[in-house]
Amino acid sequence: MATQAINDKQALELYNQHFPADRPKKSALTKALQDGRGEEAQKLIDARGASGFTEVETWQIKVFKNLDFNDQEFRLLPPRTQNLVYRTANCFNKTDLVGRLNGVRKFTADAPIKSPSLLSPYMDIATDKQTVESWMKDLRKQGRLLTEEEFLKGSSRMYKWRKKGEDLGRILGRDHLERLISELNLKYIKVPEKVAVVTSGKTEVSIDIREYADDLITMMSHSVELPLPDDYDSDTEFDKILAFTEAHPPIADINIHAKDIRAVKRKITPEEVDEFITIIAAAHFTDLNLGNIIVAADGIYFIDTEFKSFSGTLHWNNMGRFMDLLPPNYSAEFEQRINAEIKNKKPIQTTLSYADTKAYGMDKKILKNGTLDEKFIERVVRMREARKAGRLVGTHTERTLSFPIQDILAAK
Repeated sequence: MATQAINDKQALELYNQHFPADRPKKSALTKALQDGRGEEAQKLIDARGASGFTEVETWQIKVFKNLDFNDQEFRLLPPRTQNLVYRTANCFNKTDLVGRLNGVRKFTADAPIKSPSLLSPYMDIATDKQTVESWMKDLRKQGRLLTEEEFLKGSSRMYKWRKKGEDLGRILGRDHLERLISELNLKYIKVPEKVAVVTSGKTEVSIDIREYADDLITMMSHSVELPLPDDYDSDTEFDKILAFTEAHPPIADINIHAKDIRAVKRKITPEEVDEFITIIAAAHFTDLNLGNIIVAADGIYFIDTEFKSFSGTLHWNNMGRFMDLLPPNYSAEFEQRINAEIKNKKPIQTTLSYADTKAYGMDKKILKNGTLDEKFIERVVRMREARKAGRLVGTHTERTLSFPIQDILAAK
């Protein structure tokens, strides 16, 4: 990179600090191991034979092969080697080892968690597991994590429940809205109750953790699809296969159920309109479709609380879809309020972005029109922190964590 093209002194210092010219190149084996590509790494190890490995590769192989080492040996390694060992452990889901290394030194930067996420892109796998397990224990204490038997026993109440799939993010999104409703003292905006129900017979549950978008980290209960019968031809019997999969949906470790809200046919009041616009702005609720809300007798319910409802650009012009719900002669005031929101809208600043990822991946060619912006460098550095924790930012890398569900259900 032509560093002389950088015309910002602070940016140049930051660049030289994090991208030194004498930084050694990584071998193909190191790259495979640091990114968790086990099969590729094993082939490279086999091909190398007895020709020997570098210090970095040797330590990464220790992680890959579950070979023991003591903490003092690790402390004596150069920081760069420590970072690669730590990243390798994260990418191969070595939860206990990552937790142990966290006791040796601090590897990743602290970063705020972006609601409705429970997790941050900078969290390592040990912190992920600890955070999710604590969250599930809290749900249990609140009566929102149930066994199937408990759920069926309690669901004979006055209202019905709808099964919403295995997306645990629906509960996080719902709680995100509920917190804002309380903070803003809103009276007419509501969210339905949602519970997580553990499938019968489970002693352990698995949760898939993946990057969603805009720094949001979502969580999905692991599910297993029933295999197609041997006599099904996947090339010619699409309708038959579709009918089979609809009749035999995937079996999830945990399913989300939402309280059924009864809609009423009425216009919303001016007070409800005001709160409706307020919560959309405060929550950055982007999925502006009629099917995502229900007008009930006691207020407006936001029923779709998946992470997709809180990511991307908030297009206020889509509020026109709700015009038929407005009280008589209220269109002018509604449009005036929307125009004010459009005028005051501030761009959403995300910590990580596809542009940052692409720039870093292109051999650190992070120049833009011959200049280098200090804030851009800082974003790339933060992205490297995420990569150190095992997050391949922009690739939607998935982590699967297992939890002793019976111990969690027994928690008081």
